[in-house]
Amino acid sequence: MPIKINLALPVYGAAYKSVFVRSLFAALTHKSLSGYAFTLSEIEYTDIPFSRNYLLTNFYYGKPDCSHILMIDSDMGFSPDLIAAMLALDKPVVGTLYPRRLVDLQKLHSLSALPFDKAFAQSLEFIGTPVEPRQEIGGFVRVTSCGTGIFLVSRDCVTTIIERLPETVDRSRYRRNKYTARFENFLTPFAKIVTPELDLPTDFSFCYRWSEQCGGEIWASYDRKIAHAGNLTVSAAYSDL
Repeated sequence: MPIKINLALPVYGAAYKSVFVRSLFAALTHKSLSGYAFTLSEIEYTDIPFSRNYLLTNFYYGKPDCSHILMIDSDMGFSPDLIAAMLALDKPVVGTLYPRRLVDLQKLHSLSALPFDKAFAQSLEFIGTPVEPRQEIGGFVRVTSCGTGIFLVSRDCVTTIIERLPETVDRSRYRRNKYTARFENFLTPFAKIVTPELDLPTDFSFCYRWSEQCGGEIWASYDRKIAHAGNLTVSAAYSDL
């Protein structure tokens, strides 16, 4: 029997970027994923933390035959072998180091003596922080946090979060929401952490709960180009920094 993965898509504004569609089709038809089967979940909702929490809850309680959830935002582009490599790494949480959709043109100009790929990469800001001293395994680096635009989470990881952080399991607040009324419990590890000491976005809030509060590992691909599409599409490999 093939290993089942829940492919979960938080879609904002009902829009799929063409680079995402091409990348996903190429990946799902790539020979490296021949031993896997995929189920599809999606939600179109304006609240990003809610969307991710909904998809995680739906995976954990509604897809018991799936070993992992793979969240991919509809504005991401990636190489055909990336998903298989993330699964083969066999870590509880695996993401990618991808760039924000902003180019520092002055810095790009100042680096004109470098090969273009390196100059372009160094003019971008990548989302995530590698652990020091650096730990690498086959194109992946251990990180304290990363963006969740392409994000693989194992069922065991979710179980650990539920057991160690019971406050992330909501049993009442979301009962009246049309998306969540069917769940007895609603998981909220993507909820933003806001305290006098911390103010984290939803991506880093999940990472903080897993790495800092649960002692878990996060790994991220750094040597493959990842595209992040918007009005301007940026594509670069973290290893070119």
